[in-house]
Amino acid sequence: MEQLAKVGFVAQGTPTYATLSVADHLDLGKRLNPNGDDAVARDRIRRLGRDPKQRAGKLSGGQRAQLALTLGIAKRPELLILDEPVAALDPLARREFRQDLMEAVAERESWRTSKRCTGPGSPPSRR
Repeated sequence: MEQLAKVGFVAQGTPTYATLSVADHLDLGKRLNPNGDDAVARDRIRRLGRDPKQRAGKLSGGQRAQLALTLGIAKRPELLILDEPVAALDPLARREFRQDLMEAVAERESWRTSKRCTGPGSPPSRR
């Protein structure tokens, strides 16, 4: 269980509970990850302009992806696994998600990316 606490995961389907509010998701994340950073999660939600009272079932796909990423980042894992969480999003939502992800990576010097983000709107490869 110790090792599991060091891993964050954001799935392709950006699983959220439709009947829970954004705030309920943050509270659940805080309870499940007591070593996480609740202030980071709440600040990200505020910066994204999400209403904490809004039900996850009423969020767009991109907004649910951002909520899932917020929960993954707030856990403060040593390893954050992303299982193509932007695969079903439109190009604008993908770009916004990637931008937020890169900002989160920049804040955590110990994080490294293992696969370059690909798809429309991605920077060209510099191999």
